[in-house]
Amino acid sequence: MANKIKNHYLNKLISHLKMNSKEFSESLGYKRPDRIYHILNGRNGVSSEVANDICRIYDNVDYNWLMTGIGDMLKKESADSKLLNDNIEEFVVSKKELWEMLKNMEKTLSSQQEENLILVKLMQDKILTPALRREVGVANEEKDDVNFANAK
Repeated sequence: MANKIKNHYLNKLISHLKMNSKEFSESLGYKRPDRIYHILNGRNGVSSEVANDICRIYDNVDYNWLMTGIGDMLKKESADSKLLNDNIEEFVVSKKELWEMLKNMEKTLSSQQEENLILVKLMQDKILTPALRREVGVANEEKDDVNFANAK
């Protein structure tokens, strides 16, 4: 009879999570759903090990409720977490706003990258003497590219 009572609590939790027993079992990291099936059909009760696994994954589930049915299924929210949840909307931006921010970042980075490339080419041009050009195998055409970039 005690197993039937305990499986009622587990069944209620699984329904609350909008899962089936296989999905629930997988969410706990169990390779096979047998452990949960045996609890749900009354063969076994909820062991402290299973209850700990559940509360580790679903940290808002009350361990005592799961084991005894006493109290509420879900832990009461602390004042701090309620305040955080109430104000979290202020920190969330829409996907459109995020997209615009990312596009602006991309433009800025692209512009900076182009400027850095021009600077690198200008520095190369300053240090490349005709002798060094021959040594490193740089053709004169590349020098013209640097001057063209400088003219931009």
